[in-house]
Amino acid sequence: MKTEDGASKKFTPDYLSRLLADVTNLKQCLEETKCLIGSLDGSYIEYEEFLKLYENTGELVRLTSGMLLADEIIRIFFSKFTATGQIKGPNGKQKQWSVTDHCFREPFDKLVENGQYSVWSG
Repeated sequence: MKTEDGASKKFTPDYLSRLLADVTNLKQCLEETKCLIGSLDGSYIEYEEFLKLYENTGELVRLTSGMLLADEIIRIFFSKFTATGQIKGPNGKQKQWSVTDHCFREPFDKLVENGQYSVWSG
């Protein structure tokens, strides 16, 4: 008397056909994703480049001469950003700005929760 093992019961021709269809669909999704990434044409940056940008943003804002550009840069990373000016210089006409409060925008707030990049130099 011959008994069937569990594998021959599970892997029926119908089940194998469904698996093959799933593999075909996944290959198509992979190709579509590759095409989408290719169409970005350099409009995204690698993770390491992003980290370098993030580390250098404080210096970039400090060197920016226009408040509009500084505001645009700050809005990339922050949902709330407060800078307070202190009068400096011989005539009292110059101000030195210091960050007095900030809240990071998502997903950057997760970096702070992980203890990464919460302090900028510059």
